[in-house]
Amino acid sequence: MHGPRDSFDADEIEQEKLILHQIDSDQYGRPVVHSVPSEGVENASAPLERGYVPPAQRDDDLAHQGRPEWLRHMTLQVLAPPQRRFMRLGMLALALGLVAGLFYFALSPSSSLSPAKPSSTYAAGTGAYVELASQAAGSLGTNVGYPGSFRTGEPPHFADEMRAATPTRGASPIQTAIPHVTQFRPFEHMGPLTPYTSAQLAGVDNAKFLTTPTSANGTCSLSQVHILHRHGARYPTEGAPTHLVKALLASRQGLTFSGPLEFLSKYEYRLGEELLVPLGREQLHLSGVQAAMDYGRLATSDLAQGRRLFVRAGSQQRIVDSARAWATGFWGADWTQHTDMDVQIEAPGFNTTLAPNFACHGVSDVFNTEAYVNETLSTTAKRLQKYMQGATLTPMLLFGMQQLCSYDTVAYGHSDFCQLFTREDWLAYEYGWDQRFFYDYGAGHPAGAAMGLGWLNEFLSRVTRTPWNATTQTSENRTRNANAALFPVDHAVYADFTHDSVLTSVLAALRLPSFNTPPKREDEARAFRSSHVIPFAARLIFEVWDCPSPVPPVTSAPSNEHGHKRRIPLAAYPATHYVRMKLNDAIVPLHQLAECEDRADGLCTLPAFLHAHADRHEQGWWAHCT
Repeated sequence: MHGPRDSFDADEIEQEKLILHQIDSDQYGRPVVHSVPSEGVENASAPLERGYVPPAQRDDDLAHQGRPEWLRHMTLQVLAPPQRRFMRLGMLALALGLVAGLFYFALSPSSSLSPAKPSSTYAAGTGAYVELASQAAGSLGTNVGYPGSFRTGEPPHFADEMRAATPTRGASPIQTAIPHVTQFRPFEHMGPLTPYTSAQLAGVDNAKFLTTPTSANGTCSLSQVHILHRHGARYPTEGAPTHLVKALLASRQGLTFSGPLEFLSKYEYRLGEELLVPLGREQLHLSGVQAAMDYGRLATSDLAQGRRLFVRAGSQQRIVDSARAWATGFWGADWTQHTDMDVQIEAPGFNTTLAPNFACHGVSDVFNTEAYVNETLSTTAKRLQKYMQGATLTPMLLFGMQQLCSYDTVAYGHSDFCQLFTREDWLAYEYGWDQRFFYDYGAGHPAGAAMGLGWLNEFLSRVTRTPWNATTQTSENRTRNANAALFPVDHAVYADFTHDSVLTSVLAALRLPSFNTPPKREDEARAFRSSHVIPFAARLIFEVWDCPSPVPPVTSAPSNEHGHKRRIPLAAYPATHYVRMKLNDAIVPLHQLAECEDRADGLCTLPAFLHAHADRHEQGWWAHCT
């Protein structure tokens, strides 16, 4: 029923008869009013469009226009001019506010730039507080409030520092060629400070076998990919030996430099601490591009089935930034629409396999770096001392200068420190890093394998698509891994971002003899060479291949009398699954595991690979962490 008509004037009633209204919606669901004159319409009460259902009449004070009586009289015409202007301005301000709000929510990033305090709870049996996700897995934040200590450095300006004698850098953003050094490449021997380079490993001919495996009855297809990735090039860590050089040059009063050290008269220490440098972002972005080229079909297939790419990262800022750069390389700028990124806290009291040292209390340094440096750089210190007056050039000070060769280069494009050292200095420098990582984080440390065991447990759960087993927990986060949204096992592609020490510990837990053999300096083909194993942006990749039948251990199937390859009937052999392991683009020979067959291509059947690690909890590794 309509309200009383005595409140309408004649003109208003006549106007009401002339217009018919229909409320509809456009393709975006926004309301649209269709209005047509009633004159000439045969049946003014009929629907305006086929399928239109008139709304039910309401027993309230509404006019045909759908407005209550009080609103019909609240028109701009009945208001005084100042009031009309005020109302128009108010409506304009409201409209602008709504538009600004829409832009804010549409364009704002998925995570805040300011630290947010995470929610946490105590997980029974873990001995640690663990972070709980406060959002759905499809919108995980990347800022959990534990970024570690960091400090940005000065921006690079290589264009202002180039000299005519500087060798060309080619397509690289940095210059790694050193004047007067042609037969040796120091930047391939800088241990964990080496810019990313593909590894050279003995045991598998990459040029021959880095191809798609082919079985006797057809080409194999990739079904799973598991990536464990180190962060990209960064500034030095807090307290690194580079700060010895910074302290020396803080006040040059009384110091004089000449010869190869003359550049120190004007040298500025510009480095920050622990953050990625531009080259580090590029390394991870290119790695994401390469992963997209190799594994994009798997990730897209997952996405079509509602499974977003699952990425995990430690909370230190360089790790989070590395994961973001990689995801951008993989998907592009809209990576947040296709990726779930779970950032796990790196701090005392929190369990995570991406920083297991916080859960393993038995960790302590074994290798004496200072003693090694004093032994290997004392001769170099004596050689260069004559070019510096007013202070003693100690071996540890020179060790800081060796590190500055790498850090200044990745941050600013080049470094004058590089030319101070000989080939023997660099080989000794690299070997020192080899020993430190092997004996402090690798198989040479009692807790080395223990710190890699947690990630190995998670990897085996994922590769077998079985839930994580809480009864064998080590450094894993119980609360997260018991949550299927935070530890899915049904995806085809996984990517975890972590540190060089964690990659070293995982290699120890895999018990591959080549990486578990103590490095020897005279062995130039040693597998555990830190420059090849854990350079900046290092990555360890496991591929799982599904093959219609076993892959012959030779390069081709036998031929029949007509010269054609003999096709083995499909029923002759069952489908077989293989694991292929790659470290920095090089295939790792898995035949060194006793359970895997002796193959030239490095493949190992999945059942044999799983059997090789079935007794991992019987080794007593975790006892070294408690």
